[in-house]
Amino acid sequence: MSRLLSILFLFFSIALVHAQNSTIETDFNVQNFGVLENINNIQSQFIIKNNGTKKLYVLRADTKPGIKVRINKKIIPPGDTSTLYVSIEPKVTGRLDEEIKVVTSADALPYILRVKGDIKSIKPDDKTACFYFNTPKPKNTGTYQPIIFPTTNPEKIIVIDTIKAEEEEAPVVTKELDRRIYKPNNVTFLIDVSSSMKDSLKLPLMKESMYTLIEALRDIDNISIITYSDEARIIKEGVKGDRKAVLNRCVSELYAKGPTMGAQAILFSLDVVLKNYIDTGNNQLFLITDGVFKFADGYYEKWKEKVGDKKIVLSIIALGEDEKAITQLQAMAIKREGSFIRIKNQTDAKTVVLDEIKGRAKK
Repeated sequence: MSRLLSILFLFFSIALVHAQNSTIETDFNVQNFGVLENINNIQSQFIIKNNGTKKLYVLRADTKPGIKVRINKKIIPPGDTSTLYVSIEPKVTGRLDEEIKVVTSADALPYILRVKGDIKSIKPDDKTACFYFNTPKPKNTGTYQPIIFPTTNPEKIIVIDTIKAEEEEAPVVTKELDRRIYKPNNVTFLIDVSSSMKDSLKLPLMKESMYTLIEALRDIDNISIITYSDEARIIKEGVKGDRKAVLNRCVSELYAKGPTMGAQAILFSLDVVLKNYIDTGNNQLFLITDGVFKFADGYYEKWKEKVGDKKIVLSIIALGEDEKAITQLQAMAIKREGSFIRIKNQTDAKTVVLDEIKGRAKK
């Protein structure tokens, strides 16, 4: 009898654990970076969502000494999210499989996250790597050491912002996208406004291409504009294409600033595309950037999970001449069955984006 009670207790304990852990949702539990070459520092980001009805308190993260963990918000209200950052400085090549145990108020047992990869070579002493922490290594040689998250100056990862509502404008009719020929468009632009875009030509060329497109849009087209640098920000969402003054004003006010966060911004923007999805239309996400962009396998899996059987195209517009960036961006576009587009001059800016949308929207 006592053995039976023990088994039942264990069963109900496991069931309770799963029920409690269901209050926590992450974009994915495992980030697999695949083959890593000539690296010095590996940075991972996990978005943690509170699906419960009470505030979720992130108490600590337990992991190996030398792995840095930060979070931008330790108290997560119901339905809200926070981003956990993991920074790993590998010392040896070979298989990487690191576990981060996140202890929260949702459960007595930790929520497990993992970072994986296959390290082929290490770049020594790269002080310029993103999220490089120039601090002494902990002397504790135990298997795990608790890492307490800082509570001051939290870094922002996703901030939703909107421009104040403008006065209503008269609809503008355009003949560029003939309704008899082209389906409605649901297009989201994810625009890199990091400091590297301050180059004298990159932002002006990007704006020129968007002005040309805006001129051709119709009232059956929905346009969303999201920017990203150190945070992703919705500038406008689901604006009808005939509200040209509103859209032109959004584009004209774009400016470049801080460092770049990218992969998370794509998944964030994908949610906006899905929210405004047109069943019989062209649903497209444009990534506009000039930088090297790592989109790990885990992000592709999450993309497929979110999209399901819907048709959403990821097209990439590349600015600048960074050949490494060009190669990576091309591969991303191909993997998502999208187009890879380069804007090198004003002639490109006036044609390529509109031509891409015409090609995708043609009935």
